[in-house]
Formats: sequence, C-alpha cells, structure tokens
Amino acid sequence: MKKSKLLVFILLFSFVINFLPKQAFAEEGNSSKNKTVEEKKELVVRKEGTDKTISDKDKNVKKRDVDQTELFDIMKSAVVGEDKSITVTTTITPKQIHNGSDVIILLDTSKKMTEESKKLAKEKIKKIVKTLLEDDAHKNLNSVRLISFYRQVKDAVELKPSNVEQMVEKAFDEAKKNTNYGVSMQAAIYKAENIFDKEKKNGKRQHIVLVSQGEATFSYDIKDKEKAKTTTIKGDSVVSESPYLPWPFYLEQKTKKANMIEDFKTFLNTLNKLGIHNFDNIKDKLGLTDILKLFGLDSVFDYIKLKEYASNDFDSSKFDYSKTIGEGYHNHSYHRKKVVSNEMPFKKLIMDNIKKAITKKDAGSARKLLDNVTIKAIETALDTIFYQRDYIYYNHNLSAQGEAKIAKGKNISFYSVNVTDKNNKKKDELEKYLKDMSENRSFLNTDDSKLGDKFKDILKEILIEDKINKDYEAEIVEKDGKAEFNKGSKGFFFSSDPKVSWTLNAEEVKKAFEQGKTLKLVYKLKPKKDIGNDEITLAESTAKYKINDGRQSSEKAGKLFLKLQDVVVESNVVDTDENSANGTNGSYPKGTDLTTTEDTKPEDNKKENNKKEDNKKQDNKKNNNKKENNKKRNKKEDNKKQKDSAKNPKNKGDNKKNGKTNKKKRTKLPKTAIAGSSTLLLAVGILGMYISKRKKAK
Repeated sequence: MKKSKLLVFILLFSFVINFLPKQAFAEEGNSSKNKTVEEKKELVVRKEGTDKTISDKDKNVKKRDVDQTELFDIMKSAVVGEDKSITVTTTITPKQIHNGSDVIILLDTSKKMTEESKKLAKEKIKKIVKTLLEDDAHKNLNSVRLISFYRQVKDAVELKPSNVEQMVEKAFDEAKKNTNYGVSMQAAIYKAENIFDKEKKNGKRQHIVLVSQGEATFSYDIKDKEKAKTTTIKGDSVVSESPYLPWPFYLEQKTKKANMIEDFKTFLNTLNKLGIHNFDNIKDKLGLTDILKLFGLDSVFDYIKLKEYASNDFDSSKFDYSKTIGEGYHNHSYHRKKVVSNEMPFKKLIMDNIKKAITKKDAGSARKLLDNVTIKAIETALDTIFYQRDYIYYNHNLSAQGEAKIAKGKNISFYSVNVTDKNNKKKDELEKYLKDMSENRSFLNTDDSKLGDKFKDILKEILIEDKINKDYEAEIVEKDGKAEFNKGSKGFFFSSDPKVSWTLNAEEVKKAFEQGKTLKLVYKLKPKKDIGNDEITLAESTAKYKINDGRQSSEKAGKLFLKLQDVVVESNVVDTDENSANGTNGSYPKGTDLTTTEDTKPEDNKKENNKKEDNKKQDNKKNNNKKENNKKRNKKEDNKKQKDSAKNPKNKGDNKKNGKTNKKKRTKLPKTAIAGSSTLLLAVGILGMYISKRKKAK
C-alpha cells in the first residue's frame, strides 16, 4: 500500500514538473545572463497638449466665411539627461495668413469736391495702387478697382500703375458732364459690398477705401420709421431743403430748437411793453430753470426738439434698398413733425403761478369771471405756442456710417481717406463723420512707409511663456529671437513664478514664413534639489500673439510632466553552441532581439521518443503472453494495446511537426525541459509494470 502511494506521488510530481515554464529551468548556474527582458526605473517626460496649431478664433484675421485661421504650429519635446537635467526644445512654424488683397476705392466725384480735394484724391489713390501693385510682395495676388459716385454710382473699373491717373481724371470729367450734384455715399458702399459678397470664397482680404469730402446728400429709405430709433441732434439748428415745394423749387430752410423758458421770458417782456405787469413775479418763480441750466438739464423745457434717425446703428434689415431719399444738397433731409404732447412742458407749475398773479381774494363775481376767461385764454395761447413736438430728419451721413458698419461686420476692412477742403466751414463736422466709419476711427495715412501692411493680416508678435517648476532653474541654450529666464520672486503682497519667455517680432515671423524656416528655442532645466519619485508639473506653456494692431490674444499650449516610470529593456539573442549541462555560454550581437532558446535538436527528440515507444511495445507483448489463460484480462490488455498504439502515431506526428517548426526557427529546447518529459515517461512505465504485477498476483 505504501509503495502504491509512493508511485502515485512520483507520477503527480513528474506531471507538475513537466508543465512548469521552461524559463524556470533555463536559469541554472550562471544562466541568469540569458534573461529575455529587464525592468528598471527611469525618469521620463510626459507631454500633454504641447503639439498643437494655434488658430485665430476672435476673427482678428479679416477673411470672409472663415470661423478660424491657422496662425502657427507649436511643438515641444524634452529629454532627460544622466545628470537629471531636462533639455526642452520648442519649435514654431508660421503658417500663411495672407493670400492677397482685393481693394475697391470709392471716389467722390460730386460738385462738393473742390479742385484742392480732387488733387489730393488723385495723389492718394496713386500711392495706394503703387503700394499694392508694385511694391507689395503679393502684388500678383492683389487687385485694385475704382467705383466713382455722385448722385449716381458708376460700375467698377480695374486700376493699374499704368492707368491710374487716366482713370481718375476720366471719372471726374464724366461726372461734371452729367451735372454732378448729389452724393450717394451709402449706395456706393452698398455696391462695393455686393461685389465682395460674390467674391467672398476667394480667401483674400477685402478692403473698401472711401475717398470723399465727407458729406452725403442721398441715402436709402428706412423701412419701419415709426419704430425706428431716433437720437437728438447736437447743435441748435438744422439746415435742410424746405419740404413744402417740389424739386427744383427747393428753398433752404433752417430749423432751430426752442426752449420754453427762454421764449416765455420773451413773451413776458412783450406783455410789459404793452403795459401788462401782472406776470412780472412769474420770472422769479421760474428761477428753477437757471439751476437746471447749470447742470445741462434745461433741455427738459425744450418744446421744439430736433431729432434724426440713428441709422448709423441699423443693420441691413432696417434699410429699404429699393428707395432713395434726399434732395441732393444737404446731409439732413426733413422727414416729418411728431407731436409729443398738445400741452406745454410743466404746464401745471406755470399755470398755478399765472392764476396767483391774476386772481384776487376780494374780487367781485364779474371780476372773477373775467379773470377766469383771461387765464383760459392765456393757457390756450401757451399750449398753441409751446406744445411739444419733434422735427425728425434723415441724416445721410449716418446711413453711410451704418452701411460701413454692415460691411465691417462681414470682415471687410473699411478705411476713409481725408480730402476735405481746409476752407470748408463744416470741415471739423465732416471729418468726424469720415473718421467714425474708418478702421480704428482714424484716417488711412497714404504716406505711411508701412502702408502695405494695412491691407494684410500681420502677426505682429508671438510670445511663448513657460511657467517653470520652482525647484528648477533654466539655462537658455539656443534661441531664435529674444529669450530669457526670470527666476520669479516671493513677496508679502506679490509673488511671481519662474518662467522662460520667448518673443518673436513681426519681422522674424515674416522672414521665417517666407524662407520656410522653423524657429527654435532650446533651454536646459536643472534641479535645485532631489526631486523624489513623485510626478511633478515641470512646465506650463502659454502662447500669446497679436495680429495687426489688435489686442493680444492668449491660448494654453500644454504641459510637461516629469515622472519615474518602469522601462522595459529587451536583451539580445545568445548566439553560441551548447557546451555544458548547465546551460549555454557565449555573447550576443548588439541590437538582436531575444527569443526563447531550446537546447534539444529536433532529430534527437525523434530518435529518443521512438526508442521509448519500442520498449513499451515489448513490455506489452510479454504481459499479453502471461495473460493468455485469462480471457477477461486479455480483453483488457487488448484494449490497452489499442489505446497505446493510437497514442504512438500522434506522438510521432507531433514530433515531426515540432521538428519542422524548430528547424525553421533554428532554436534549441533547454535540457531541463527534456528532463521533465523523460521523468514523466519513466513514471508512466513504472506505474504500468506495478499494475501488471498486482494483477498477476491476484
């Protein structure tokens, strides 16, 4: 019984040994040098969002139907040195943001343009054409067209350096021959806007340049005038054409605003001259108006107010582009009178004082009746004279400003060129109209040495700021442009983080783009102390940029993290012959990947397996001879023989298959693996013999 248990234990042990990993047996003696992989800890830098394209999302780039424009690519990399320093490299690649410029010049050829204004206009237009079509690097992409206007708006013609003077002179001559009164400024802007609407997909910058003396006399009608917003006209009067006679019999009319207190004092003075002094004390009662006047609030007593439509803030839905209004001589055109109230302002206050001045306590009934009639007559007269009304005007200049604003809302740049005659009495007022509709509320200076930049999108500055971990110091190794390291500071009220700042100006960015060059900054970070094993934020990057003369925009440009990481290093194949029972010795060529080696040759495996199978068959034959007299036992042994014979071909096929595979891989099985297989076969044989003896004894 004890021998039986021992054999079972041996069998199980052999079975377990056979299925253990081959590497466990391969690592015998000095075979630890043949490991396939090796793990170790190493400092590495992890990037997060550092490689990206910086785009203009605030539409500082004036392109039509473009949500955002790519400005430059920024990329970062970092390498950890053996001394635990980190070398950080940042590169910037500028991208194209200028595909050429389309410019439409609107030239005022009306009668209001004096000879001085015409001369100025011609010279300024010639400079624009020369700058864009001769001096500009993108001259082959640029185009300049001219639209002249007076009461009519002419079709666009193309300008070139060779014909610009001729085309300008021709525009003035044609307008003069056609009685050049009237200024349809809004219509001219609207026409240029429509041309650009049809060309908005060409990817070019679009510009409207207005060359005018500054006064518009026609504009488009306003759709819903009852609901349209109005504003009070600055100044005391408005000059327009009288609306009471049809063209050409218009007469110039001047309308003044009226203040009831001022006019009421005049009214009282008239009564005094007529010998009526009952109302003298009312002037003292109305002393409140003098106080209000000090604070600029006396306008509450205005009974005639001058208003104009606030068309400079209207969008295109508010204008009726099918109808033109105006007389052609003044920028204001009378529209209508609006009655605000049929009573004078502060009527109760004034009438109470009038009643106190007229009525007496001891007056008889006849006197009282007369006083009441007098008070009523005065009240009616005052209401008739001082009732509140607004005179509402079209301001054609405001409508032109409104159309310019609509164009700018479509990313069309709008510039005004000042050619107003110095002797014009309204010079300051008209110049203000022109400035208000121009970019940055200033005139386009055609004498500027950088005039061409006005028609491009220019990256004026790129600034990369890396906020550095406080336990590191930075050393600038290589740079394009300007770069510096600021150690930061600590204070009671204010402190700043250490940072590396890298600045590139417009010329450096432009040169890099034109030469297809990548700009680079390299700096080395050195730890001030042992950083430990925790992951730390090494640097936080921010990209700042400025386009044209606009405000600076900012965008996050990612982070660098320093961490301790498991690194798997692959060893190389041992390329030697077998020469010991404990494994293999030798060296391996650098760069060769390791694969599992097998020590046993395929041919030896096949011979050894066949020999064992033959021995097993002979043992089975002897047992069968001894069991001839026992049919039951013979039957069992026959079944066993069939099973064994079924196993043998499979093993042989597997060996052939394995031999083919091993031959292809040219690898060897370790000896320990063969030892495990042999032990298993030996245990099976001993167990079989033991079972046979037990059966025979029975």
